[in-house]
Amino acid sequence: SRLMELGVAWPSSLTLTPLSTSGGVGLTINDLNNLNQRTIGVSDLSVTANAKKTDGDANILANPRIRVRIHDASANEVLSVVSSGQADFGVNFVGDAEAGIEFQPIFEERFVLACRKDHPLARKRKVSWAELSPYDFMTVSRSSGNRMLMDLALAGSTVRPQSVYEAQHVTTLLGLVEAGLGVAAVPSLALPAKDHPVLASIPLQDPVISRSIGLIRRKGRSFTPAAERLYELLSQTRQGRRLRDKPAPA
Repeated sequence: SRLMELGVAWPSSLTLTPLSTSGGVGLTINDLNNLNQRTIGVSDLSVTANAKKTDGDANILANPRIRVRIHDASANEVLSVVSSGQADFGVNFVGDAEAGIEFQPIFEERFVLACRKDHPLARKRKVSWAELSPYDFMTVSRSSGNRMLMDLALAGSTVRPQSVYEAQHVTTLLGLVEAGLGVAAVPSLALPAKDHPVLASIPLQDPVISRSIGLIRRKGRSFTPAAERLYELLSQTRQGRRLRDKPAPA
């Protein structure tokens, strides 16, 4: 869907019509010579204020006077700006254990293997962590929340792969994978669409590692009507969401 006709729609035309004479008889040439503001009628005009309209079935929050500012940051930074009140709410996978934060889960996201489509593992439907050992493995740095989740899940395990590259951001990892420098374990939503010409996504198992994505807000915080509506729209995404565990086509 796309937003259409946002704002004010002004009339595109109007009609001027000479009024009939007071006696009800037809107009004469002399009457036309004496037309003035008292003897000319104007057609009805209408002005439409259109604050929300779409051409599809998606919900769109829109208003000419509403602006949305997005803090695109790490999980810990998002938690910080929400806790401090700089942001109304956040989308995060950390915060459920914070005393002053309300966490509302919306969907579960599985970790998958990211590799090139010409990689030997790209032909498999699922891959175990043990199967990664022969290949160059890349991961995010220890300061990342995703790295913490993987380290906890694989603690004490003999199948934990040793990394040869570390990056600060998942998007950087995907660039290294696309360049052929190795494989990486990343959240499934980080991967591009399945029709990507280079990258493939294969579910990881033994163990399955996932993270719960949810909305975080300060407990007791009141929202403006616009922020409340956006929060409600996002919370509705939990209906029907499932783990993305289907492999990308080889």
